[in-house]
Amino acid sequence: MTNQNLSDKRRYLRYPCDGTAEVKGALGSLRFSGRILDLSLAGCYLETVPPVRLERGSHVEIFFQVNGLALRLAATVTAVRPGKGTGYRFSRPSLRTQSQLELLIEELSLTTLPPSPPLQPEPQPE
Repeated sequence: MTNQNLSDKRRYLRYPCDGTAEVKGALGSLRFSGRILDLSLAGCYLETVPPVRLERGSHVEIFFQVNGLALRLAATVTAVRPGKGTGYRFSRPSLRTQSQLELLIEELSLTTLPPSPPLQPEPQPE
């Protein structure tokens, strides 16, 4: 799948960020730390070194801290890039957590530039 196709499937823009993250697998079977690189209202991407063994569809709990705000969310693994990182989709956050996430995204949107839409060619004069 190309990056364009992937971005077309996303419902929310992802904003670059930098923070710490800890992931716990179901029943505490797995625990690792990483760095959160981007965040949206629907999910995030974590850089994980060394590589972790997760499969798409695995259910986890993510605790992360960005811009001084700490959040804990249930999530599902959506992408695994061995040696690089993992993508996650958040699973039904509480109203309070959703509100905090929205405030954090708003803060990130003011300090970073979101991806811009593709440029359309200008019409040529006749």
